[in-house]
Amino acid sequence: MPIKGNLFSFIGLLVGTLALLLALFHFWAGPFTTHPATLETLVAEKTTSVREAAIAALMGNPVPEVKTAKN
Repeated sequence: MPIKGNLFSFIGLLVGTLALLLALFHFWAGPFTTHPATLETLVAEKTTSVREAAIAALMGNPVPEVKTAKN
């Protein structure tokens, strides 16, 4: 198969094959990014911390103050 006459088609075939292999690897290896916490998880965590702080305050125990970074 002479490559001189079909240079662009050969390059396109190589790029397409590389893209397919990268897509299959990404699908097989799993997502490489972490998923952000869902809204339900955030609300549940905040509700639990508020409940624990309220119980501690009602029992007379010191309530630890949590400092959060605001963006």
